[in-house]
Amino acid sequence: ARATHYNGWYFAQCTNHTIPATMIKNRAYNASISLLNGGISAWTPSYYLLALRQWGKETNSPGYPSTNASSWQTATFNITLTPNTTGMFTNIWLLSGAPNGSSYVPQPVYITTKVVDEPTKLTMKYYPNNITADGISVATVTISICDQSNSLVDIATNTVTVNISGESGSWNDGTTDPETNVQPVNGTVKVFVRSTTRTGTITLTVN
Repeated sequence: ARATHYNGWYFAQCTNHTIPATMIKNRAYNASISLLNGGISAWTPSYYLLALRQWGKETNSPGYPSTNASSWQTATFNITLTPNTTGMFTNIWLLSGAPNGSSYVPQPVYITTKVVDEPTKLTMKYYPNNITADGISVATVTISICDQSNSLVDIATNTVTVNISGESGSWNDGTTDPETNVQPVNGTVKVFVRSTTRTGTITLTVN
């Protein structure tokens, strides 16, 4: 097939996609990629979206057929992705005039995705390390949901339970229950601990 640039026979531009920025290894994700037909040749289901490179490797996976799209119309390709390794990857997609890629539109689509393992652990950081026993000093505690490699799983939705003990600290918002349940935002939870006027150790446990 003849392949030229903008306003020629063939031109494809990605206008939208629903591929997650973060995925969990070995999970299947249904997503879509929308391409604008900026050329003068109509697309039909005989056109395919091919993955040239996925998860750091060249691929010959089968293509996804186009919907009908005349010039300046958008075709949406429904795809399924199952990442099989962890890391940061830029996957490359290309519209082809044949399912085997023997002819193609020369504008590739690059989409970067982070792949992590299932969340398996919680990590905790606090600042400052010490607070004055004056009843007003506050420490910020950040709890992160991570995989086995300590990579943040920023799509994790697991509720985090935090328990505070010791006479030297309390929750900054005045809550008297030592246990609090918090929903993560982008894989992290923040809680705020205020000192009492008693010196000693403040202990937090999380699960």
